[in-house]
Parts: sequence; structure tokens; C-alpha cells
Amino acid sequence: MSQLIATILFPDSNCTTANSIQYFSSNNSCPETPSKCVKATEDFYMTNLCVPTTVSNQQSISIFGKKYFPDDVTQVLSLSTGDKCGAGSVNGAYAASKVTVNSTGALLLSTYLDRNCTGTELKDVLPYGSVDAPSCQGNNTVSVINNHGYIIVTSYTGSDCQTPISVEHYVKTESCQETSCYQHENGNYVTYKCAKTVDPNKLIQLTFNGAPTFKYTQYEDSDCRLFSFDLDKCLNTCYSGSLGSNIQSANTSITDGGSSVQYSYYSKANCQGQLVDTSMIPTDGTCTNFETVVFNKVLPPNGTPSTPAADSGNSNVGVIAGAVMGSLVLIGLFGFITFWVSKKKSKNNLQQSPVTAAESSEISSTQPVSITSSPESTGTGTFANTSFLVNNNSDKKTGGFVFDAMNSLAACDAVGAKMPTIGIDGLQYTDFGDVRLPSIPSRWTVSHVMLWASRNGATPEILALIQNEQLDGQAFLLMKMDDFNFQFPSLKQRLYFRAGLESLAVLNEERLKTAAIASFSAPPYEG
Repeated sequence: MSQLIATILFPDSNCTTANSIQYFSSNNSCPETPSKCVKATEDFYMTNLCVPTTVSNQQSISIFGKKYFPDDVTQVLSLSTGDKCGAGSVNGAYAASKVTVNSTGALLLSTYLDRNCTGTELKDVLPYGSVDAPSCQGNNTVSVINNHGYIIVTSYTGSDCQTPISVEHYVKTESCQETSCYQHENGNYVTYKCAKTVDPNKLIQLTFNGAPTFKYTQYEDSDCRLFSFDLDKCLNTCYSGSLGSNIQSANTSITDGGSSVQYSYYSKANCQGQLVDTSMIPTDGTCTNFETVVFNKVLPPNGTPSTPAADSGNSNVGVIAGAVMGSLVLIGLFGFITFWVSKKKSKNNLQQSPVTAAESSEISSTQPVSITSSPESTGTGTFANTSFLVNNNSDKKTGGFVFDAMNSLAACDAVGAKMPTIGIDGLQYTDFGDVRLPSIPSRWTVSHVMLWASRNGATPEILALIQNEQLDGQAFLLMKMDDFNFQFPSLKQRLYFRAGLESLAVLNEERLKTAAIASFSAPPYEG
């Protein structure tokens, strides 16, 4: 009789906090208690455990996962139930992947050529259903468990919260909590509202009362295929905040007959003092430095609002890492990166499966394979995969200061009430200008460096150098300005990039010291 086995994966060598659970069926015996914690890949450890025979459907699998995950966390359950979601099991292979939830609640499945799901290695982005109702996606029946609805974050210019700067909404992965108007530590004033559903067009109308607005969208990749976040922003509204060492406020306006949105940065609050810098983004939706801008209203050259335009698009509000594989996939939203595991044959094998190991088994990590490939191991079975979500939008400053050269947590647009979260790679994430990156720069990947550099005055030649030489955070911080032997378009841009690089190195040292002190002083865990 086939027995369901759970392979539980952890980011730590003590196997204390689970990142993911994978289920599969086997005709062989399995341990009644968790097996020894063994290393599965470079990034994960694992144990195996028999699953009670009562666990056989969508609801019981989610209940089983509560033993390892918070019972109210939002989960995406993907049951691979055969051709066109018919009966039967499916044999499939792995690809590193993420499931992205955008601001309308649509799910997107992105697959990658590398196991770290980096934007530069993005392969495909495909529709993967919705949080609203179960749907058939290829051979997968995809549904969402513990849907908490949406949170609406509105940013204002002053303490009365009467003049809005921007508004965004995203799927909440935990219980939603509303707040009244308060000043965030970054300087701007925000409110948080909860809603079961959101009509984007009505939200814009109610927030801005007909004032001209544009939708700013940031992406994870340079081709603007996979959303990171979006917000709707009011034109011609000055907002103040600590945006850098010499920038205290900013404003947006239209230029070139409406073909671009211009950000203007000032040395004093309320858009007073010296005009420090400007940047422009095309308004036709052209992908520029990981971002796009489109008007929510059609604006004639004189800037007078005209008729409403169609909805311009949506963005991701959270990343769920998972696997593209056979039979059963349960993704419970917290950052987990799928991997391909090849298991050597052993007399002590629990079963011939690509992802399980007895205590004496040898596990090695290899590159993920295409989702159309077959696994390099024998045996078929029912699979499930569970993991938590770290929401990209919570705690994030969204689109206020594009191309920020400084690296403080200062923000001028809406940010979440909570402080840094844990990302899909197990690292703590915070805001660097308008992008969210691991708090300690020396731990950045090449993609993280590319994203930061693109917003801090790096020339195309510098970006090419980073990518071609695979400069991660540690290597990048060892670089000096003299190492970037390229011609900058202007002295101003060269100084801009140098200021960012130097402050990044200082910030890295400060956070390394803080992390070391926190680690040293942390009390022992008592279970």
C-alpha cells in the first residue's frame, strides 16, 4: 500500500524552523518520527517523516502543515491531478520557480535558469490562476488557502492626511490591521485600510478625486516581465522626506507634451531651495531601468485631465517560492527556493525519489532542469510543496525617490508599519531608496548589485561589468572608483555614483557590527 511521506526542509542545520514541506507517495516504509537532520543542498537541510493516512486531500494537507507553519498564513495549493486536471498522478521535473501575486490577486508562475531565482536568469512568466477561486492551470488545480483580502496603503503630505501623494493595495498574507493617520519614521504620513476586494479605478477616484495620476510599476527583471510592486501617484504634489544627504523633498510633473514624467529633487523641504537633480521616465509604458510609468488619465499637452484610460497594469505583492513538478504541489507562502536534488542509490534508501533521503543517503545539489524534462531518478509519486510568504510590499518604500544615491531607510512614499522582513533566501531585507534588498550589502547576489547600481548612477558599461564579472555584494564593495575606468556622461553622475558607493561601504560595516552584537547578545532559545 502506498504511504505518503513528508520531506521537511529547513534553512538551519538544527532543523528548527521549516521553510517548506514536500509530500510524495512511496511503497516502501518510512520513519514514524522525524529522521536525522541532514544537509540537502547548499542552502537547505531536511528530515523525513511518515504522514498520517488521514492526510489525503487539500484540506487535510493544509492542516498537517500547521504543525510546522503558522495556521493563518496564506497558502497557494497546487494539485497536479493529471491531464487537464483529470484524475491520476503526474510525473514531472523541477525548475526553480516563484509564484507572484499581483495587486489584482492574479497569480503568476515564473521559472528560472538558476536555483536562486535571480532576475537576470528569468526564463518564463505565465498566468497561474487567482486568489479568488480555484482554477485549472495546465495539469494543476490551483487554489488559495487563508485568503486575508487586501490592505490599502495611502501616503499623505501632512499630518492631517488630507492631501494624498500615492496609494497602493496588495494581497495581505496575514491578518490585516488598520491604522489611523500617523507619521512613519521616514517622515511621511500614512494610513492602512483593509478590504475584502478592491476596484483599482474606484480606489484611484476616491483617493485623488479626479486629480491627474500615473501608475508607477517596478519589476524584478530588466525586461519588465515580472512585477515587483506598483502604486498610483499624484502629479504636481510636493512631498518631503530625507531622500539623501542633500535632498529633502521631491515633486513630479509632466514634460515633453506628456511623453515623460519628471522627478525633481530639492535641497530643502516643501520643494524649496536648490534643484539638486532631475530624472525622467517615459509615460508610454516603455521599460526603463526595471520600471514603467503610464498615466491613469489621458493628459493633453497642457496637463488638463481628460477621459479615464484603461487600467494600466498590476504588480506583485508577494513572492512564493515553489517547484514546478508532478502530482501535488502545496505552496504555503514564505520564501523557499526550489532545487533539484539527485540522490545516489543506496540499500538504505527510503524510496527511489529525487527529493528524499534516508540517514545514510548522500544528497547533492545540481542545476534545476527544464519543466519539460524528466527527473534523473526512478520512481513516480504524489508531490506537494509548502512554504511561507514574505510579502514584498509590506515595510517597503514604494517609488518615491527614483535613482536614490544614498542608502538610508528614508522614504517619502507609503511604507509598511513593520520593519525589515526575512526574504526568500533567509536574509533580512530593508529599503535602499526605492528598491528592497538584503540589509547587509556584502551579502548581495549579482542581481542585487545590478538592481542597486542601476538606480545609483551606474553607466551601461558598469552594469555590463557587474554582470560579466559576476560581481556579488562582497566583490562589489571591494571596488574603488578608479576600478570603474569608464567615461561618465557628466561629472555630476560620476559624483552621484561615487557618493552611493562610498555610503554603501560605510553602511555595510555598520550593519555587520550591529549583526555581530545582536548575535552575541541573543539569549539562548528555550523550546
